Amino acid sequence: INAEFFFFFFFRFLQPMAMQYPAAQRNQQPILEVLQRYITPPQTVLEIGCGSGQHAAYFSQKLSVEWQPTDLDPQLATSVAAHSRGIETVRPFLPLDASAASWPVERLGYTQQYSNHWDVILSINTIHISPFSTCQGIIAGAGRLLSTGGYLLFYGPFKVNGQPTTTSNAEFDTSLRSRAPEWGLRDVEEVQSLAQQASLEYVDRIPMPANNFMVVFLRL
Repeated sequence: INAEFFFFFFFRFLQPMAMQYPAAQRNQQPILEVLQRYITPPQTVLEIGCGSGQHAAYFSQKLSVEWQPTDLDPQLATSVAAHSRGIETVRPFLPLDASAASWPVERLGYTQQYSNHWDVILSINTIHISPFSTCQGIIAGAGRLLSTGGYLLFYGPFKVNGQPTTTSNAEFDTSLRSRAPEWGLRDVEEVQSLAQQASLEYVDRIPMPANNFMVVFLRL
């Protein structure tokens, strides 16, 4: 096999493939504008539910911060690596079950290699497409790991006072629950109550495009 064919084959078929989520492309600029209010370099961000890795690559460069992408699905590691290739501020992907009592970033092997100081924990479009235990776990993890004065931010659709905020969100909620009964839009007030128990103070609920919110909590 000649070298030219080998390199063509490698770069065409074998190199890590960067998955593209259209929603991540659409929402990255509005989300960035909010994150700029709460994140300043040099800080460290732990992302729960990183998906394709598009946000990790984009935000870490725009904000000049250290970024740890994690997701329940270990198969996303290839896409995350492809998006973040050459970006020194993005740490290697970690598989993470947010509902677990402890997370990989708390283990000795990790803390010996990296700082376990977290200024921000961010979860984008995660808690409505996972069991409620995921939301509970993220809040508990933020209570354990966030530095005093750090922020927990949730982005996505929510219920307010127990009700979806739009007809389309109500239809979306019904659709989610028909696919998996443990999925569905979370009630902001219930999330606030859980956060309070973890020493997280409610800061704001910021309206975002496409009937979403950024819900912000401060670690006391």
